[in-house]
Amino acid sequence: MALGGQAKVPEMHVSRIACLAVVALTPSLAAGCSGQAGSALPAAAHSVVDGAPSQRAANGSLLYVSDSGTDDVQFFGWPKPSKPLGALTGFNEPQGLCNDGKNVYVTNTGDKNVLVYAAGSSAPSRTIEDPGGYPVWCSFDPTSGALAVSNVIGSSYGPGSIAIYNQAKGKPRYIASSELTHPGSVQYDASGNLFITGSGSPRGSVLAELAATSKHIKIVCSSSTSGFFGGELAWDGKRLVVGAQGGDGVYRLNGCKRAGFTPLSGASDIVQFYIDGNRLVGADAGNADVEIYPYPKGGSPTTTLNGAGFSEPIGITIVAGSKN
Repeated sequence: MALGGQAKVPEMHVSRIACLAVVALTPSLAAGCSGQAGSALPAAAHSVVDGAPSQRAANGSLLYVSDSGTDDVQFFGWPKPSKPLGALTGFNEPQGLCNDGKNVYVTNTGDKNVLVYAAGSSAPSRTIEDPGGYPVWCSFDPTSGALAVSNVIGSSYGPGSIAIYNQAKGKPRYIASSELTHPGSVQYDASGNLFITGSGSPRGSVLAELAATSKHIKIVCSSSTSGFFGGELAWDGKRLVVGAQGGDGVYRLNGCKRAGFTPLSGASDIVQFYIDGNRLVGADAGNADVEIYPYPKGGSPTTTLNGAGFSEPIGITIVAGSKN
């Protein structure tokens, strides 16, 4: 989740398909190429929907991990993950994951779509097409039912955009900004405001907001004015949380100000991370594993998962399910 000393897209991990376009488009971005029809939900199960208040997920929930190196998605039992319960296959560069409390959404970058799986199901229930660009990250808004998807670059390798799907289906509404030409991570808060990290000229690395009542992206802060360098985003139920420069932890934000720091000892390149109550779960592409840390205290991981041969784990989310 680290950014270097120059402005670039935070951890795009657009390795095979879109990476070729990114490198051709802007050489300074090259270093970035290396945040549910299926089973019935148990009555007591719940999970932390993307932008909902943080509650600890109940027994029977599922932890999903996308692997851009193997082109599959593995899932584990939660809150006590060990060996994978199954794998979803057939992707072309799976990256960011998000959930709506019942389904997991997988951004399938190479095929320019988002695949939707009911929790515990091995086959997609539907496909959401994204003809306007290469989808990398996503977030679900529990207040409106909207799905936001970030396109790091456009379908013709031009500037990227944010695709908003009403009720997480149908054709998207695309929103772009000349100050945010390469959107990165997206994250809804509990009020339906969408936050975005990425890069754009002349501001460099930026944190932007698409307010629930607005149709326009507003820059909240940037590296050119505040020294802001952000990575992937998450929501802990109270605050927006952003990956720190250097990959050594995450910051809780109050606007552009750092309101608290969680150190992640031993992390190499945690890309997407997910906060479930008092635990932070990170997909570490550098260590080829998944690491679970106490939150907000941080420190050394309490659990490390290697899955069934992780290569480049990128995305992560937790969704309610029927398997333990």
